[in-house]
Amino acid sequence: MLRSFVFVFLVFAGSLTCAETIEKRVQTYLNLSGYNVGTVDGIIGPKTRKSMTLAYQDIGRKFDNSIDDEDLSQLRQIYFDQQRMLWRNDPILSKVMDVADARHFLERTGIGANLFDIRNLVGVPRADVIHALLSQMDGAVQTPFPDFVFDR
Repeated sequence: MLRSFVFVFLVFAGSLTCAETIEKRVQTYLNLSGYNVGTVDGIIGPKTRKSMTLAYQDIGRKFDNSIDDEDLSQLRQIYFDQQRMLWRNDPILSKVMDVADARHFLERTGIGANLFDIRNLVGVPRADVIHALLSQMDGAVQTPFPDFVFDR
């Protein structure tokens, strides 16, 4: 369970926190969700617009031809919903959490493990718990990277 969670978290955090524009973040989510926009270059051209239109059609919405924070939020949700469906088919992630799982998960994710939170997770499939945690994250860098990260 932890290995799958770490992989998804690293893909999510690494791909999106380094993308400096909303356009690049939108393109990254589209690519991760299987809508091929080609190179993530920040240029919203015909391929990206077509992918946005398809992604929105798949969820019963219409793309208004402009990219904003609401689109980014919607694409994040599409991506995490797709991941949850994959995780539910995983033999480990499809298991429901018991008290020990819930306590461990809460402590390892840095939230802390109080009795109320543990009770809320007991009986919930692991895939749904991971989905809920990741869906709450906005992908924004909370602390700016130090200058040496960008030095070559």
